[in-house]
Amino acid sequence: MVLEYDLVYHLRCELRLNSGRTITLESLYQEMTYAGQLVGRPSAESNDWKIECLLKNTERRCVPPGTKPHLLLPQRRNFLREPGDMKSAIERRPNHIPEWLPMVTCIGSFQDVRTVRDANNDLSVLTVIWFQDEYAMPILEPALSQLRALDWESLATDTSY
Repeated sequence: MVLEYDLVYHLRCELRLNSGRTITLESLYQEMTYAGQLVGRPSAESNDWKIECLLKNTERRCVPPGTKPHLLLPQRRNFLREPGDMKSAIERRPNHIPEWLPMVTCIGSFQDVRTVRDANNDLSVLTVIWFQDEYAMPILEPALSQLRALDWESLATDTSY
């Protein structure tokens, strides 16, 4: 599924939430999840650390300052590309079970011109982090369904231009 066309921006950047609210993708940053990992295989512990650092680093870029990004929980798996492809690695090191996240980390900044709490502000915003196995676009499942299910009213922050 691709984003819906927005006449104002003259491009596909709208996402209709299950609540009926339409949000606009303002920016999308993507990188390979394991870029920079030179040796070894990721584990549950290293992935937890990676996600913790990602949340902290993304928070520094959130607008307005002080808002927190929302993480869509990634699917974790014990294989790289297909089930069983880590079998020999697990047999060699049974105490180190590899755990992989989807290959691409995505950070999207969304906004809506309608506020959620304070009508004196101009818009509501939310930065969302998700993982998927290919670069977007399109936004792939299960992230797309999770994005559509966002509780914008409780997660978004009102701000002014």
